[in-house]
Amino acid sequence: MASSRTNKKQAYEALVRLGGRATVRQIAEALGRSVNGVSQTFGSIDGLYTDNGSGGERMIIIPRNYQLKI
Repeated sequence: MASSRTNKKQAYEALVRLGGRATVRQIAEALGRSVNGVSQTFGSIDGLYTDNGSGGERMIIIPRNYQLKI
C-alpha cells in the first residue's frame, strides 16, 4: 500500500496529465485505482476546485498558480 503522501502526489500528477481538469472517474481510470480511493485522496488535498458532482462525476480543477503542498 502506498503512503498517503505518494497517493496525493500520484493523483495530482495524473490530474496534471489530464489537463488540470478531470472527473474523479477519469483520474481513477488513468491511475488504475478505485473511484472511491481517488475521491478520498482528493478530499485530503487542500486548495483544488471541485464542482457539486457526486462520486466519480465530481470534477476536480487545478486553480491557476496552484502548488501542491503535501
